[in-house]
Amino acid sequence: MKPSTKRTLKKVFLNVSAALLTIAYVGNLVALEGRNILLAEDNDLNAEIAEAILERAGLRIERVENGIQCVNRILKMPAQILLL
Repeated sequence: MKPSTKRTLKKVFLNVSAALLTIAYVGNLVALEGRNILLAEDNDLNAEIAEAILERAGLRIERVENGIQCVNRILKMPAQILLL
């Protein structure tokens, strides 16, 4: 077994996650396509993975890094969907 790099693991995870998400939620993804998602995530790697999966599903993502930014963003313009 070859040693894995962070980049290789991330690529495999994104491909598998996207495939599973599509298989499990194909009907729901169609219903959500084009929606605006506010993603509140302070971990850069988690945010990058979540954004990649959601963007592949046709969703528009805006990321904030903490609760204060999330509340401020929602006060300016409510999000259609909020992921914490």
